[in-house]
Amino acid sequence: MTAVAMNESRWKTLEILSSASLSCNQLSVAGTLLEAGSFYPIMTRIWITNGTPTIPGILNPLMAACDRGFVPDEVHILSNPGVADSVAKASEKLDVIIDAYGGDPDVEAYELEHETDFREIVNFHRATIETAEENGDPIAVDVTPGRKFMSAIGFQAGFRFGADHVFYFHRKAGSYYGQFYPEIPRTATDLIDFTEVL
Repeated sequence: MTAVAMNESRWKTLEILSSASLSCNQLSVAGTLLEAGSFYPIMTRIWITNGTPTIPGILNPLMAACDRGFVPDEVHILSNPGVADSVAKASEKLDVIIDAYGGDPDVEAYELEHETDFREIVNFHRATIETAEENGDPIAVDVTPGRKFMSAIGFQAGFRFGADHVFYFHRKAGSYYGQFYPEIPRTATDLIDFTEVL
């Protein structure tokens, strides 16, 4: 997309937002994101992540991405029997978080029978990324939570199948483990998009 087309798309999005029933604050945030170039035109934004026993591990990267303007419309969480309870609890909170950023997500957990079903983990990523690509929808793969092999597969799949973003939420200080994103100073975290690094 050319710079002119991108700019026209941003202003059209802002025009649509202004005609919607949004508060002045929401419009101000939307305008700021449009100017910063981090607001996505009206499409279905998709977030893929892994389940993990710690709820902040699932939620913190998503909140950081929302702060950067990537507010997902769909969330796909890879789950397995060992993390099913925390995935269910996190799923409820995801609705509230994304709603606070002006979104209304569809949250879906994809259940593995065994956490080491590597072929299914790859298929989950491939199918979700390829469907997003076919529809022209921006997609982000979060490799922060989950077992190392799940993150490694997600990382590789993100690049191999063409995800728009491959995010990792980095806590610079270990003392904030288990705390939620709003409780952690911004200077102690960084949301890394590996598509911008590699």
